[in-house]
Amino acid sequence: TEYGGRKRGRRRPPHFRKAGRNHIRKILQQLEKSGLVHKVDKKGRNLTPKAVGFLDSLATEILREYRSGTVSSA
Repeated sequence: TEYGGRKRGRRRPPHFRKAGRNHIRKILQQLEKSGLVHKVDKKGRNLTPKAVGFLDSLATEILREYRSGTVSSA
């Protein structure tokens, strides 16, 4: 519930909200500018090798911390 969620009290039901298109577009533009995503004609966007390498190194680091037991459950 820290970032939104289902806990709204007893009388008010939870509300689903879609993200605005402008937010998504700006995020994709920032990823393109940083070289992590590139456009593919009439198909959308793909991850660049730089992005794949970044995600692989991040996953390796998380796995290493998990195996050593230093990961906090926050």
